Amino acid sequence: MRASISFSFIQMTVVAKKKKENPKPQKKLKPKKKLVRKPKALKNVHAVYLLQRTDGKRTYIGYTVDIKTRLRKHNGLIKGGAKSTRKNEYKLLCIVWPFPSKVVALRFEWAWKRRFALKEKKSLKLKTFKRPMKKAIPYGVMGRYEKLEQLLCMRYWTKKCDPTENLDTTLNVTWLMKDDPRPQMSKKWIFNLSSYQKQYRCPVSHTFGHESVDKIFDLMYDL
Repeated sequence: MRASISFSFIQMTVVAKKKKENPKPQKKLKPKKKLVRKPKALKNVHAVYLLQRTDGKRTYIGYTVDIKTRLRKHNGLIKGGAKSTRKNEYKLLCIVWPFPSKVVALRFEWAWKRRFALKEKKSLKLKTFKRPMKKAIPYGVMGRYEKLEQLLCMRYWTKKCDPTENLDTTLNVTWLMKDDPRPQMSKKWIFNLSSYQKQYRCPVSHTFGHESVDKIFDLMYDL
């Protein structure tokens, strides 16, 4: 009995020595893959833009910090963008920038998309404005232009928005055309451009003559 116990003990010690001498090869740990993040924009230039379908039957208003990639998404060249614009081709009409923050830009976008005239419109002394308050602004480019002029004359774009008079920067309305199309269109409609421009609440600058989206992008980011 004692001989068997001693023999088993010797076997255990021999096996333990072999394990120490010939340890199991450790598995090589694979290096962790670094997450490749998309490059951020040069700076946060918050902007709200107006698009028109090439056939002229529909318009679209949106928010972006990169108008070049956003327009490609709308036209279906790359993934993303609104579903309502993927099957058609759109062109840029104008873009309003820079807003002090994303929240302010989204509030401006929300107000621009609303068709009904705002309540503060009653305080604006527009003699040539004859449309009743309850009637909605019609769809189309002309209605979008008039609503843009309304917002530039408003003190508050939404209930939670700060007064537009307190904006630190000048709002640049950059147009993708050489001449201003609004005076020609306003002659055939109630919309009177000069009466609106006299009542701008915030500093506004209209610029024309930008023939491509790339030039507008370079202008926004000082490239």
